[in-house]
Amino acid sequence: MHDPEKRKFVRVPVNMDVCFFADDIRHFGRIVDCSADGIYIETKMTPSVSPELHIILPFRNRFLNVLFTIVRMKQRHNTAKASLRSKEKTHEI
Repeated sequence: MHDPEKRKFVRVPVNMDVCFFADDIRHFGRIVDCSADGIYIETKMTPSVSPELHIILPFRNRFLNVLFTIVRMKQRHNTAKASLRSKEKTHEI
Protein backbone atom coordinates (compact mmCIF):
# COMPACT_ATOMS: atom_id res chain seq x y z
CA MET A 1 0.00 0.00 0.00
CA HIS A 2 1.24 3.48 -0.81
CA ASP A 3 2.12 5.75 2.11
CA PRO A 4 -0.49 8.59 2.01
CA GLU A 5 2.01 10.98 3.60
CA LYS A 6 4.15 10.78 0.44
CA ARG A 7 1.29 11.72 -1.90
CA LYS A 8 1.29 15.21 -3.37
CA PHE A 9 -2.54 15.37 -3.20
CA VAL A 10 -5.13 13.51 -1.14
CA ARG A 11 -7.02 10.79 -3.02
CA VAL A 12 -10.80 10.74 -2.74
CA PRO A 13 -12.79 7.52 -3.29
CA VAL A 14 -15.05 7.68 -6.36
CA ASN A 15 -17.32 5.15 -8.05
CA MET A 16 -17.99 6.64 -11.49
CA ASP A 17 -18.52 4.89 -14.82
CA VAL A 18 -16.75 6.69 -17.67
CA CYS A 19 -16.22 6.48 -21.40
CA PHE A 20 -12.72 7.08 -22.73
CA PHE A 21 -10.75 6.91 -25.95
CA ALA A 22 -7.35 5.29 -26.47
CA ASP A 23 -5.83 4.91 -29.94
CA ASP A 24 -9.13 6.29 -31.36
CA ILE A 25 -11.07 3.35 -29.88
CA ARG A 26 -13.90 3.87 -27.38
CA HIS A 27 -13.61 2.01 -24.06
CA PHE A 28 -15.52 1.97 -20.80
CA GLY A 29 -14.21 1.89 -17.25
CA ARG A 30 -14.78 2.96 -13.69
CA ILE A 31 -12.92 5.70 -11.81
CA VAL A 32 -11.99 4.27 -8.41
CA ASP A 33 -10.41 7.37 -6.88
CA CYS A 34 -9.19 10.81 -7.85
CA SER A 35 -6.96 13.64 -6.66
CA ALA A 36 -6.16 17.16 -7.80
CA ASP A 37 -3.74 15.88 -10.47
CA GLY A 38 -4.96 12.44 -11.47
CA ILE A 39 -7.29 9.46 -11.30
CA TYR A 40 -7.15 5.70 -10.79
CA ILE A 41 -9.31 3.75 -13.25
CA GLU A 42 -10.29 0.10 -13.72
CA THR A 43 -11.23 -1.15 -17.20
CA LYS A 44 -11.42 -4.26 -19.35
CA MET A 45 -9.29 -2.69 -22.10
CA THR A 46 -5.92 -4.11 -23.04
CA PRO A 47 -2.91 -1.84 -22.51
CA SER A 48 -2.91 1.01 -24.99
CA VAL A 49 -0.21 1.70 -27.55
CA SER A 50 -0.72 5.40 -26.90
CA PRO A 51 0.40 6.79 -23.52
CA GLU A 52 -2.65 9.12 -23.53
CA LEU A 53 -6.36 8.68 -22.89
CA HIS A 54 -9.21 11.12 -23.49
CA ILE A 55 -11.80 10.60 -20.75
CA ILE A 56 -15.32 11.98 -20.96
CA LEU A 57 -16.43 13.15 -17.49
CA PRO A 58 -19.93 14.35 -16.53
CA PHE A 59 -19.88 17.77 -14.86
CA ARG A 60 -22.86 20.01 -14.01
CA ASN A 61 -25.22 18.90 -16.79
CA ARG A 62 -22.35 18.94 -19.31
CA PHE A 63 -19.44 16.73 -20.24
CA LEU A 64 -15.71 17.45 -20.04
CA ASN A 65 -13.13 15.89 -22.34
CA VAL A 66 -9.95 15.52 -20.26
CA LEU A 67 -6.59 14.35 -21.62
CA PHE A 68 -4.67 12.04 -19.26
CA THR A 69 -1.26 10.41 -19.49
CA ILE A 70 -0.88 6.81 -18.34
CA VAL A 71 1.56 6.85 -15.43
CA ARG A 72 1.28 3.18 -14.49
CA MET A 73 -0.81 0.28 -15.79
CA LYS A 74 -1.22 -3.25 -14.43
CA GLN A 75 -3.04 -6.02 -16.28
CA ARG A 76 -4.45 -8.84 -14.17
CA HIS A 77 -6.74 -11.49 -15.59
CA ASN A 78 -8.97 -9.47 -17.94
CA THR A 79 -8.94 -6.20 -15.97
CA ALA A 80 -6.49 -3.33 -16.37
CA LYS A 81 -5.84 -0.88 -13.54
CA ALA A 82 -4.23 2.41 -14.47
CA SER A 83 -2.94 5.47 -12.67
CA LEU A 84 -3.48 8.53 -14.86
CA ARG A 85 -2.24 12.09 -14.56
CA SER A 86 -4.09 15.05 -16.05
CA LYS A 87 -2.07 16.39 -18.97
CA GLU A 88 -3.81 19.61 -19.91
CA LYS A 89 -6.71 21.88 -19.15
CA THR A 90 -10.16 20.40 -19.57
CA HIS A 91 -12.35 21.12 -22.58
CA GLU A 92 -16.10 21.35 -22.29
CA ILE A 93 -18.03 19.37 -24.92
